[in-house]
Amino acid sequence: MKKHEHHLQGRDYDRIMDETSARLERHTESLREAQEYLREAADDKPFLLVDATFDRAAKWLRKGSKELVAMNNGWSELLALYLQKLFCGEFPDSTLKIFQHYVGPDIQLVKHDVRNSTGLNSMETQEFSAAFFSGSAANVSYAFNEQLSRLRVRGSETDGYKVLNHADVYRRTALLYEQISELGIPVQAMCFGHQLIGREHGGEVGRAPDGSTAGLGMRNVEQTAYAGELFAGLGFTEKMEGVVPAYHDEAVTRPSHRSAVVLRSTDQDPGTVYGMIHAANFAFTGDAKLDAGMLKAHIEDGRHVALTTQYHPEFEGIMPFVEFQATGDFDSFDQNYEPQMAALMLKLFSAVIKMRQGA
Repeated sequence: MKKHEHHLQGRDYDRIMDETSARLERHTESLREAQEYLREAADDKPFLLVDATFDRAAKWLRKGSKELVAMNNGWSELLALYLQKLFCGEFPDSTLKIFQHYVGPDIQLVKHDVRNSTGLNSMETQEFSAAFFSGSAANVSYAFNEQLSRLRVRGSETDGYKVLNHADVYRRTALLYEQISELGIPVQAMCFGHQLIGREHGGEVGRAPDGSTAGLGMRNVEQTAYAGELFAGLGFTEKMEGVVPAYHDEAVTRPSHRSAVVLRSTDQDPGTVYGMIHAANFAFTGDAKLDAGMLKAHIEDGRHVALTTQYHPEFEGIMPFVEFQATGDFDSFDQNYEPQMAALMLKLFSAVIKMRQGA
C-alpha cells in the first residue's frame, strides 16, 4: 500500500487482520513468559517508574489512532484488534499503563513523575526491587547547551505543573538516577533514560550519527559478539536479535569505558548504539569473559547495574503505530516481523535482579 492508498479491504484486509492477530498472540505469549521471570525476581517488592514523558507518549499514540478511525475503511477494526489483544479494549491513557502492560499485572509499579520534586523524598525509604527510566521529549544535548537548555519541554506544563526546560528535566532525572544508583538498585532505561545514563557514566550524547531521522520506526538490532559472551557469564544464553520500535533524533555517540555496548542496529543506522550495560564504579576492559566474571561479582555484592536501550521495548506490541506516527506510511501495518525483543530484555533484566538478590 502506498501512502495515498488508505483502504484496508478485500484480501489485504483479511490477510493483515489474520497476520496481526497471530503476531499479537505470539507477542503476548512471549511477554507473559518473561513477566513470570520478572515476578519471581521481584520477590513481592515494588518497582519504581521514573517518568519523564508527561504522559505525552499515550497522547501521541491516541492522536495517531484517531486518524485511522476517521478513515474507517477497515482501519478502525485493525485498531480495535490491537486494543483488544493488548489493553483489554481500552487505549492506555498514561505512561504508567503502558509500562504496566510491559511488566505484567503482578508487578506493583510506583510512578515518580520528575515534575513532582527534585528527589525521592518520602519514597526514599521504600525498598524497590528495580527501577525503570522512561523516554522523554527532553533532549540530553540541549541540557548542556547554554541557549537550548532554556527551551521549554513540550507537555511539561500539563496537568497543573509549571513549565520545565531541558536542563530542568535532565537535572531532576539525573538526581533520581544518582540516588537509585547509590542504593544499588538495578535499572532498565529507554531512549532519553538510555542517553542520560550513558552521559552520567562519562559518555557523549548528540545527534544520531546516521542522521536526524535515523531512529524513526522499526529497526533490526542484534547483540554484539562481546555481549554474547558477557551475557553468558551472567547466566543469560538466549540471543538478543530482532525488530524494535525506535523514535529518537539523538543517541549515545561515544560510550565511555564505564559502559559496554551490547546492541547495535543491522540496517538503516549501523552507527547508533541501541543497547548498553553500565555499572557504578566499574571499568569494562573489553575482554568479555573477564568482564563477565567481574560484573557478576559486582552485582552479587549488591552494587548498581543499568541495562539501557535506545529503543522502546514497552512499545513492542504497538510497534506499527510508532512507525506510522513517525513516517505516515500505511505500510507500517503490513510488515512481517517476530515480536520477541521485549520479552528477551525482561528476561535479561530479571536475571540481573535475581543475581543481586543472591538467588
